Amino acid sequence: MLTDIIDLTQEAKQAHWNVRGLDFRTIHRQLDEVETGREYSDRLAERCLALGAAADGRTASVVADSDLEAFPEGRVEDRQVVTYMERRLRTISEAGRSHLARLGTVDAVSQSLYGSVMYGASCRDIQGARWLIKDQSFRGRNGQQPKRNTLTLPSR
Repeated sequence: MLTDIIDLTQEAKQAHWNVRGLDFRTIHRQLDEVETGREYSDRLAERCLALGAAADGRTASVVADSDLEAFPEGRVEDRQVVTYMERRLRTISEAGRSHLARLGTVDAVSQSLYGSVMYGASCRDIQGARWLIKDQSFRGRNGQQPKRNTLTLPSR
């Protein structure tokens, strides 16, 4: 999970720099929040060391070990950024849930750490970031929320 979190924060910064489109400002800011989630990689690395394992965040290791698909090169349209980032957050989320279940029987401290990375109390945790990014995918093509069916009462 450490390499996936490192990869995610780098890709969020890449997307932050290269997003374009009508929802640029909103997505640009949301990507800042995903990128500042870098604190989680630090906490995961420190836990590795506490357990006697080396933490490996070298670029070559991240590229080799990350389960995330590569982010596209160059400028990327806002709708595509939302799709790409939501898929990456979902991949990490699914892996995290799997790790949480296994850790519960082996290491309660690591399970607690994974839980805070996945379900902490801010938009910077994985689930919060995914929720915010996913919300962008429900916007219409013109950047506005789609109209909902509403009941209009006749005026008197």
